[in-house]
Amino acid sequence: MPVWLEANLVSVLNGFAIGFLLFILAVGLSLVFGMMDVLNLAHGALFLGGAYLGATFAGGGASWGGFLGALAVAALGASYLARKKTTRQLDAAATLEAQRRQAADSSTQ
Repeated sequence: MPVWLEANLVSVLNGFAIGFLLFILAVGLSLVFGMMDVLNLAHGALFLGGAYLGATFAGGGASWGGFLGALAVAALGASYLARKKTTRQLDAAATLEAQRRQAADSSTQ
């Protein structure tokens, strides 16, 4: 292995890891902005919260338990928020559909 690569392999891998994290953040922001036409800066706050949770669970040192704990908390939180949002949207759609049917039934009588 070349001497330069041996001395800087960890730095190169850290650079790729940080680059991929920034890429994920940028893709999330661009998808939200592109689909909703709303600049949602809460995406960055969620990214920061996840990083804080990861650092808190790691306890200062990297550990697999901390990583898996942060991953579980993030997955459960995201699934809860997604479920809550989609349930609210489906309830609103069902209410609108019921109102539309009621209006159609009353106009035919």
